[in-house]
Amino acid sequence: ISHEFIRILSTDIGYAVADMLSTNYNIVLSGAKVKILQEDSLKITLQLDSIYQEYPPWSKEVRKYRYSNGVISNYYRIKYEHLSLQAKNDLLEK
Repeated sequence: ISHEFIRILSTDIGYAVADMLSTNYNIVLSGAKVKILQEDSLKITLQLDSIYQEYPPWSKEVRKYRYSNGVISNYYRIKYEHLSLQAKNDLLEK
C-alpha cells in the first residue's frame, strides 16, 4: 500500500467520522432529543470547532468525499444559527 493511498483512505475515513460526529452533535445541540447544560453545549461547540479545523468544510479537497455534503451543511448551519438577527439580515441583503 502506498503512502498516498493511506493518506487518501485516512482522509476519507476522517471526513466520514467528522460527518457522523457533526450530525449527532448538532442533534444534541438542537435540544430535540435531550436537554443539555450550557456548559456541555459549550464543550460540544468547541469539539465541533476542533473537528472543522481538522476536516475543514471550506477545503477544495472536501468535494472529493461522499461525506462532504453533511460536513459542509452542518458547518454553515451552525455558523448561521449563532449569528445575530442583524447579521442574518445583512447576509440576505448581499
